[in-house]
Amino acid sequence: MPSGTVTFLFTDVEGSTPAWERYEREMGAAHARHDEILQEVLSDHGGYVFSTGGDGVGAAFSTASAALRSAVAIQRALGVERWPAPITLRVRMGLHTGVAVEREGDYFGASVVRAARLMALTDGGCVVLSAATAALATGLPAGVEVVALGTARLKGLAAPEQVFALRGDGIGEPHALVDARDPRAGRVPRVSGALVGRGEELAELVRLVGEDRVVVVTGAGGVGKTALAAATAKACADKFDEVWWVDLTTIARDEDLAGAVADTVGAPATPGEEAVRAVGRLVGSRRVLVVLDNCEHLGGGVREVADRLGDACSGLVILATSRERLGVVGERSVRVTPLPCASPDSASVALLVSRLGADLVLDDVESMNALAEIAARVDGLPLALELAAARCRQLGPVEVAERLGHEFGLLADDSRTVQRQHTLDDTLRWSVDLLAPIERLVLAGLSVFAGPFSLSAAEAVTAGGKAAGAWRVDAVIGSLVDKSLVERSGRRFRLLQTTQAFARSLLEQTDDNEPAHARLAAYVLDRLGVITDGLAGSAEAEWVVALDEEWANVRQVFHDAVTHDDAETAAGVVISLAYEAFLRRPEVFGWAEIAAARFGAQHGAHRHELLAVAGLAVWMQGDVARGLALCEQALACDPDPGHARFALPEAAAVGALIFSGQAPRAVELCERTIEAIVARGDQWLEAHMRGNLVFALANAGLPDEARRQARRAVEVAKLTGNPTVGAYTRVAFVMAGTGAGRDLDAAILDESRLLALSVSNTWAINLLASAEVQLANLGSAEEGLSRALNAAQTLHDAGWVTNAWTMLWSVCTLLFTLGRDDDGYVLLGGCRASGVGLQPFQTEPAPMEAGQLRHLRPHQQTLTDTGTRATFCRARGPRPIDGYLAGRGAGHHDDEADGAAARSSPDSPVWLP
Repeated sequence: MPSGTVTFLFTDVEGSTPAWERYEREMGAAHARHDEILQEVLSDHGGYVFSTGGDGVGAAFSTASAALRSAVAIQRALGVERWPAPITLRVRMGLHTGVAVEREGDYFGASVVRAARLMALTDGGCVVLSAATAALATGLPAGVEVVALGTARLKGLAAPEQVFALRGDGIGEPHALVDARDPRAGRVPRVSGALVGRGEELAELVRLVGEDRVVVVTGAGGVGKTALAAATAKACADKFDEVWWVDLTTIARDEDLAGAVADTVGAPATPGEEAVRAVGRLVGSRRVLVVLDNCEHLGGGVREVADRLGDACSGLVILATSRERLGVVGERSVRVTPLPCASPDSASVALLVSRLGADLVLDDVESMNALAEIAARVDGLPLALELAAARCRQLGPVEVAERLGHEFGLLADDSRTVQRQHTLDDTLRWSVDLLAPIERLVLAGLSVFAGPFSLSAAEAVTAGGKAAGAWRVDAVIGSLVDKSLVERSGRRFRLLQTTQAFARSLLEQTDDNEPAHARLAAYVLDRLGVITDGLAGSAEAEWVVALDEEWANVRQVFHDAVTHDDAETAAGVVISLAYEAFLRRPEVFGWAEIAAARFGAQHGAHRHELLAVAGLAVWMQGDVARGLALCEQALACDPDPGHARFALPEAAAVGALIFSGQAPRAVELCERTIEAIVARGDQWLEAHMRGNLVFALANAGLPDEARRQARRAVEVAKLTGNPTVGAYTRVAFVMAGTGAGRDLDAAILDESRLLALSVSNTWAINLLASAEVQLANLGSAEEGLSRALNAAQTLHDAGWVTNAWTMLWSVCTLLFTLGRDDDGYVLLGGCRASGVGLQPFQTEPAPMEAGQLRHLRPHQQTLTDTGTRATFCRARGPRPIDGYLAGRGAGHHDDEADGAAARSSPDSPVWLP
């Protein structure tokens, strides 16, 4: 096991998840051979394998040159291997050289994480390396060189990284770096084909985006607003720190709009926090461009969000696309009209020519005249031109022009805007009428998706209806892509908003409408089961992205279920996402409360689980008493204790019990549940529940057992390779006070933060604040007070009310330690009045006059002991107290004045007993 300065090599198989789903047998054979090749090459070059999570490995080398030679050898061996058809494994690699932090045969720390982050920046077949490794790149195989790719900011790491790559025979050609931002951040979509005939509009938009706060691209449906906005965003990218694209076609309700923006920019609102505030917290004064695409169906919600985002973020610019202006104060707009189409050399004909390419002979006069006729027939609408071009590739321009002439014309009596919309509708109808019956059925079935969908999703939703039979759905979708009725981006497909609306009207005219929506719900529930299993494994980050891709469809299925009183589907969605709500997607907590209010009283197979998620949502956001009551109901109606999905009744109740001061009962519940979990072999849930047990034991005054369970929790989490339980159990380990030492505890918390950041786990990141305050308390009380106040404010602002009150209990302890008894008692009264958590006294003390506050000194040790254990406490909205306490100072003891002021002022930052 190399020590000191080590070069780390991480590998990963590109696109392995869909391959495993579709070709499990072939992938099994291919992956076994992949493992053999890696094991042989790494052994030959002295590589020490310390990680085998997911579809790759982590290896350590004593020298950078050995690591680089090993990477080249692996790529070359994989490149010449004959893989079982249709599989071709492409492996990406990242290398970084740095100081190793070793423990029990494993490596930790920033150097390890940096190597893994670098790997994620490239494509399969390529090898990227840090500047540190590039500087040591000697003895490379002949024909291999190091080339610079640019700089990237790696997620979770503060400093930007200069990135290099290997280039040579047998290695994938390195291209531009894959976007290193949060995978949930929306990227500017790739628009098929060049932008034709929009030079003036593009120049004007680029100018306005550089000068104004809100810029809107307006125009009729199908006129090319999205393509123009995408070109504008790319042209303006250098003016901004970040560019984010928000596709609003997946949002059906105004109230979901702000949350969609927050999710896209990587600032999902935590429970109790407004989404716009979350965006403002992330963006601050940075220069950021947010593109809101397809706003017309949301109306007032877009205006409100645009106004509030402008107020919250001084450097934020909004570029929107809509059929009409938004009505935001100070907005500037550019109207996009159809392309000129009056002559053979018009922009409309140029667009058709660009899409036909090699399929068109430009000196064929008859064909060029036919293109001019087509352009005129469709009124120069770009989307209609794209559809016509698809037919021209199949039938030829002359045939298409003749068919267009016979099958539809313009409605000359309508106004120009309506006329163009009718032109688009006519073009879509014409295109659909030319489809084979099976193609029309599949297109109609695809309209149920709220967002992009995979091929397997399309097969599940359409193949169960009238499209079933001898036809292969993948072949039909391929045909629809060729006809420009379905768009493909990577491995996912989507319908444009206009095409989707038309296809939905087709579906509504059939008797397959309700069955198609039912098949979508069944697919989403099944997919959630697969994803949640994946989220509990070592490839958690990959499955977070998979859930992101399905999120628009998940949201639609839940709201449809509530609308149609489908208790089973609504409960199924909420239960599957119970931990996701806690870790990354607080939107689900709102769903849980909606579903529990609607269906919680109904007897059903999942009632206990639904009540548990609702209880979790309630106590976590502040109402411990009501949350505990819901959890008690869940426990009471659980038909098989300890065996529900995620052991939900018990897992939800444990926190409520701790927060309500019933730690001994929480310990008993944890221990009983762990027995059932161990019996069925669920290590992810076991690690999580053991982490819960650590906190329950600490709060119950059993520190020795808490430390023992903390070690066991880390051991089990390590077996899973899962970042979330790895982060959580490390926090529990530190807070249990295992005696590792302050420096090692700090390093462990750094590991926890990097693990949490790697999977966007906001809950674990916020929980770290508690552990860091505890470490600070081991230093000076003044340092601890400063950290605790900052942590309380941060937690409160993020919506983690229970954890915020934990900090405030700790502040009480620190204030008494510093001799600031009056401040301590005032805050103690506030904590007690909140109704939260562990009381520092066994019995409620009688109210004390301001002049008697120093009599609390004999209770200092009790406060210190209990405050150290007080990990989970909660109440409704603590108010900012740092400014108040800072102004009072340790030497300020005007007890009577202070007490009177605190009791009488409506702006008092805490509640008195």
